[in-house]
Amino acid sequence: MGYSIKAILAIAFITVVNTEVSGQTAWYYQWGLVPENTIDHFIGESSGERAYNSIIDLSEFNRVRSSMEYSSTLFESQYIVDKLKEYGLSGISIGRLGKTKVWRGISGSLWEISPENDKIADFTDLPFVLVPGSPDTDVEGDLVYIADAYSGELDKMDLRGKIILTSARPSSILNMMLQKGVVGIISYYSPRPLEESLMIPDYKGGGLSRSGTAGIFAFNLSPRDGSALYDRLARGEKIKVRATVKFRTEELDVQVPTCVIPGTDPDAGEIIVSAHLFEGYGNQGANDNSSGSAVILESARVLASLISQEKISRPRRTIRFIWVPEYSGTIPWVGANKDIVKKTLCNLNLDMVGLSLSKYRSYYILHRTSYGYAHYVNDVVENYFRYVGETNQVNSVVSGSRFFKRIVAPTGTDDPFYYQIESSSGGSDHDVFNDFGVHVPGILMITWPDPFYHTSQDRYDKCDPTQLKRAVFINSISAFTIAAAGENEAINIAGEVYGNSVRRIGYQVAKAFDEVNQTGADDLVAVLKRASGNIRGVVLGERMTLNSILELAPGSERLLNLIEEKSASLSLFADAIITNLETTGQMRASDFGMERINITQSNDERRAMNTIPEFRSDPADLGYQGLNEKLRELPANVKDRYNFNGIPDPYEALACINGVNSVLDIKYILDAQNSGETDLGALMNVFRLVREMGLIRF
Repeated sequence: MGYSIKAILAIAFITVVNTEVSGQTAWYYQWGLVPENTIDHFIGESSGERAYNSIIDLSEFNRVRSSMEYSSTLFESQYIVDKLKEYGLSGISIGRLGKTKVWRGISGSLWEISPENDKIADFTDLPFVLVPGSPDTDVEGDLVYIADAYSGELDKMDLRGKIILTSARPSSILNMMLQKGVVGIISYYSPRPLEESLMIPDYKGGGLSRSGTAGIFAFNLSPRDGSALYDRLARGEKIKVRATVKFRTEELDVQVPTCVIPGTDPDAGEIIVSAHLFEGYGNQGANDNSSGSAVILESARVLASLISQEKISRPRRTIRFIWVPEYSGTIPWVGANKDIVKKTLCNLNLDMVGLSLSKYRSYYILHRTSYGYAHYVNDVVENYFRYVGETNQVNSVVSGSRFFKRIVAPTGTDDPFYYQIESSSGGSDHDVFNDFGVHVPGILMITWPDPFYHTSQDRYDKCDPTQLKRAVFINSISAFTIAAAGENEAINIAGEVYGNSVRRIGYQVAKAFDEVNQTGADDLVAVLKRASGNIRGVVLGERMTLNSILELAPGSERLLNLIEEKSASLSLFADAIITNLETTGQMRASDFGMERINITQSNDERRAMNTIPEFRSDPADLGYQGLNEKLRELPANVKDRYNFNGIPDPYEALACINGVNSVLDIKYILDAQNSGETDLGALMNVFRLVREMGLIRF
């Protein structure tokens, strides 16, 4: 039976009209990296309320520590240990990693004694008002306003014996005020004075000095109270104040509470989950970072509970939780536990994870590792970020007015999940794990921006139980996914990484074509060459990420063949893109009336392409900052011989060594991650210098 083309089209048109007229069929597909019922168990068990309550317990208000805490166990350390015992965790201990000395405020008051008798500020009312480092003090002085400490007007002022009022940060003008004979500083510096009139900065472990030897005291008032004093001085009032301060230098243990969820295979490696419990010892912040500490505490409970209920199997790999003093505890911990660190696959670090996102226009951000520490942990965690983001939003086309899978705490917001995936960043304890001499890929999860960061208003009421529940879920299931992975799971993760690799390469491709299309005739060849190199660099980085998956199933020939096939296809993809990019470049050259352009390698590039560095020993044997120690040991004439100015991050360059990448490959990888172009001669000098140390060979 035959129909004309017209008849077929007419039937098709009638069918469409009689069903649904739509420009595009709406579809929905979301996935995790473990079975859906396992995801459901993690969502159900994760409690934002428990995490929120722990934040309240840890930092409801800023406590003044007792002497007993300094000489024994700090409140926060004991709290974590007690909760872990309550939750039935194992391997619970408080690591004591040497001593540290800290400035401790005992008392401090600031009074107006003329023309009124009025208390301006008191340490026992609000510890934030006394700037750390202030020495023992009992002085009186006239109050003088300083508008700009760096102007010439200051030279004309006699400030000896005076107490100054200023909006400058006390530490920034300390030396200048000492030279002028000032006896004290009253500052109303604030990071956001026009937005938060009661906000006082939290100097954590900083301030004037760490030992109370600053020479003069400093108080910090809120913008509201500081402005009130300024107004009176501006009207010509003569104000005299008295300040008294008592401090003590305390010596205490560097304390790192820890626990483990043991894996079934002691040789399969570990995952370390970290959060800093202390950032200085004088003040306690809620989002920074009681929130991260509370979330990994709840994550430990979730995993232990699901295992004990037999809702999940005990993972192959151990999951270790550490609560550290920021940097100052993480650095000695990795040094004291090199055996653990060397078998650690990756680090998940949580720093400031509880802020109410919509209320404070913030995002939950995943900071990936750099390509020097290319690792599948990025894509595992990103998968669950995306899972929460796509199941907890309202989509007018697909989901109507509902969430597909509500991850909402009973007392929390009912907001969508606002998240971002960003490139690598330092500034927290994952930085220690990403150090060249530690060599553990570490990612950071953080809510940012945070308008209350390092201020007196970083209190528990700014946090959201729903955001905390989501953070607990993402952290717990990410750690479990990696810890439990075998060959089949590794194959699944490889598919996730490969899909994301294509997307990340696609971004670089679009950027490359835009750069070539926007450039002028004079720069065309250079831009085309750099753009091609960037594409090669990102493909090399993605291949390194794929190769990292092999550690999940060592010896699996199936996985190895699959990874090699995926890696090869990315390289073929890059070759095709670059060919097309060069065609576009030729078209641009024609538009400019140029002759045919040729992209050629210089002699230095050919030499770099044939130079492949490889390690003589495991970089992790060096320890934290161990490379710097090796560098200091080199004779000065050797260091002078190899100038590597112009390399944005020499450690990143060294981290890209894998016995396969050439020096030119590493240049491409660096360029793909930086706005500036790496100087090839300087890069060669980096490797030559490290060869002099005996760490690598060509």
